[in-house]
Amino acid sequence: MKFFNCLLLFLFSLNVFSSGSTGGGAGTASGQVSSNESKFEGEVSEKLKEGILNYQGGAIGISHKDWDDIVKRYVTFNKDKTSSTIDYSKVNINSLKKYTSALLSVSKANLDLKSVPFQKAYYFNLYNALTVELIVENLPLKSIKELGSGFPLFQSPWKRKFFKLFGEMSHLDRIEHVLVRSNEKLKDPLVHFAFNCASIGCPALLNKAFTEKNVEDLLQLATRNFLKDRSRNYFKDNTLYVSSIFKWYEEDFEQGLRGVNSLKDFFKMYSSSVTDNKRDKEIINSKNYKIKFTDYNWNLNDTK
Repeated sequence: MKFFNCLLLFLFSLNVFSSGSTGGGAGTASGQVSSNESKFEGEVSEKLKEGILNYQGGAIGISHKDWDDIVKRYVTFNKDKTSSTIDYSKVNINSLKKYTSALLSVSKANLDLKSVPFQKAYYFNLYNALTVELIVENLPLKSIKELGSGFPLFQSPWKRKFFKLFGEMSHLDRIEHVLVRSNEKLKDPLVHFAFNCASIGCPALLNKAFTEKNVEDLLQLATRNFLKDRSRNYFKDNTLYVSSIFKWYEEDFEQGLRGVNSLKDFFKMYSSSVTDNKRDKEIINSKNYKIKFTDYNWNLNDTK
């Protein structure tokens, strides 16, 4: 509190605070600072607010370079760029923890001041890095589902609390389902192609970190590449077979986000990725077809 008290004394010495009432518009309004010589609209109060938030929560100038270095080095794509694996056994746990610790030190108040792309990149990278950290610390594994624990027995590994975020012991589901999918500013059907659950059935873990500048481009790339995977998404006999992701999260594709009000709206938007056949594409665009869901592969996305 020493910094905060000194800051207040400094402001008082400059006669920044007005002695008048703020009620009824008679005194200094919110976002406006008066002195004997000049008036500044919004400037000082906003800087003061930002300074207090930074003091309470730490710096927000985080870098995703450490994560970028890790995925560039250890993630390998198949030749079609539709899926990837990571060599968990070679990941340096100390470098990884240094990165996740930096992200976990950010305050919610500070993060909420940042742009939507910044916040998306933060949550995507944090989720994926923590997932890799969880796997590396529990090798050998054949599937992340082996890490189910707690009460009741065989609880989901995504409910396992192993990190502290915004002052609260947390699990991976909190990041994905509470802080992102339930956030009116961040909810987006494409987030399902950014989160990686350490399984072969998941959309590929990218070999590049999300950033404020590239998050939209990478979301589009991840979405199209996943839909191009014919082992999980393919058209046959007037039926579109797609990943079970679309069954589990169908509601996210029915809310008008990105102009998508149904799964068929979504598949029409990405029909060029869903099929390579011109005739099948016309059928998908007409929406006159059936949808069925393929089995999900929970085997670890480990480089053998």
